[in-house]
Amino acid sequence: MSASPLHILLVDANPGDSSLVTDMLVEESGAYYDVTSVGDLETALDRARETPFEVALLSLQPAGAQTASVVARARQALPRTAIILLTEEEITGGEDGALRLGADDHLSKRELSPRTLERSIHYAIERRRRLTEMAHVKVGLEQQVEQRTEELRQSREAILRAKREWEATFDSIPDLILVLDDQYRIRRANQAMADRLRMPLRDLIGRTCYSVLYHRTRQCPDCMCERTLAEGKTFQTEAVVETLGGEFLITTTPVAVQGHSPESVVHVARDITYLKRIEQMLRDRGEQLEQRNAELDAFAHTVAHDLQNPVGNIISSSTLLLGMARNAPFEGVPRMAEMLRRNARVCSNIINELLLLAEMRAEDIAFESLNMTEIVTNATDRLDHMVQEYSGRIEIADPLPAAVGHGPWIEEVWCNYLSNALKYSGRAPRVEVGGEPGCDGMVTFWARDYGKPLTSDQRSKLFRPLTRLNPLRAKGHGLGLSIVRRIIERHRGQVGVRPHPEMGNVFYFTLPAGSWETPPVGAPAAS
Repeated sequence: MSASPLHILLVDANPGDSSLVTDMLVEESGAYYDVTSVGDLETALDRARETPFEVALLSLQPAGAQTASVVARARQALPRTAIILLTEEEITGGEDGALRLGADDHLSKRELSPRTLERSIHYAIERRRRLTEMAHVKVGLEQQVEQRTEELRQSREAILRAKREWEATFDSIPDLILVLDDQYRIRRANQAMADRLRMPLRDLIGRTCYSVLYHRTRQCPDCMCERTLAEGKTFQTEAVVETLGGEFLITTTPVAVQGHSPESVVHVARDITYLKRIEQMLRDRGEQLEQRNAELDAFAHTVAHDLQNPVGNIISSSTLLLGMARNAPFEGVPRMAEMLRRNARVCSNIINELLLLAEMRAEDIAFESLNMTEIVTNATDRLDHMVQEYSGRIEIADPLPAAVGHGPWIEEVWCNYLSNALKYSGRAPRVEVGGEPGCDGMVTFWARDYGKPLTSDQRSKLFRPLTRLNPLRAKGHGLGLSIVRRIIERHRGQVGVRPHPEMGNVFYFTLPAGSWETPPVGAPAAS
């Protein structure tokens, strides 16, 4: 036996019976049992508050109506103690009846012996231990069930909340949406679709999309939903849907579990009626602008041609008049004749630029390899009167690199660069012309003057329309450099001006080098 004794509380109002039970316990186990004997339940409960007892022997004299209440009080006060009932008479229901009352075992004093008493004690202790363990397990299970129930409740609330949020989001989308099964039946529709169809949502569910949208009894020819289900791909098209009242961008997207064939289709119709109307308005406006530009080009071309002959006659007449006026007695005649000739040349330049501006709108312009030295020489010949007027000098590097472009236009570029250099470089101007190939497949050509360097603000504005190099010194129409920029950009090149490190300014432009393989934007390849 164990060295630690079992503490037994004996409750018996009969001292003789109490001594008999105590003697049986001592006789059977010696010092193994530590017995405390009291005469009533109240005293027993007071002792139990001071000392824990493993076993309580309750002797009821007799076993009657009060048995249930006595056992109930003892069980409430001694939840972990094994309780054994000792009675003179049998309890109603026998052992089962005692267990139902809350005891762990029942013995009749008539059959009491040391062996039965000890066996009952060990049985009651083991039963109470197991009942206590089961109670703990039950409490744990109840807590787990309660916790799991709360988790399930929270999960259900979260699912319902997510469902409401998804439904609200789904119904707030302005696009018209249908979710279809593999038989093209509507499983779900958003509120925008129901509103556009003027039907309750519940009336849409279960109907086929082709019957709702197109009033058909069979699916549409070349049905995108059918292709989406068959190929598992997204398709788009633009179509007029009369039932929806407009033109729509329709998208069909497959819905499938990974690794499986699509089981449903999301059909989205985005109203593009307003966008199509705007596109048509823009096309109409573009056609109107093209027509007006063509009319303006024709007008400019006509006016320029109509002015060429009279202006040419004025120049010729002023040249003859200038030769005759040198021998005239009136001293102011030569000066007036020279002014007349100069202004006539200005008019002629304006007319040429108008013609060039109108010509630049044309698309059928041929590009070819250019002999740049020859083009620059032609430009200087055209400016011979300015070279003489300003006592200038134009120095051309020989040879200039080859490039590709439209010869007549590039000649106009050189005429503009060189005429500006002669006009704005002071007395006896000197102009240098050169070019060098770059590593990017472009050739840079330049004209350097020895005039006053331009400021950064002046350089930034030079190639804008109606900008003049020196408004204080010369009155001009301001079209030249802006036309130069448009010509070079048509060749996929660039224009610019930079100060020379020593003196003056360098006006430059770039052109493609070598043979022509890919024409600039808006220009065909040379034949």
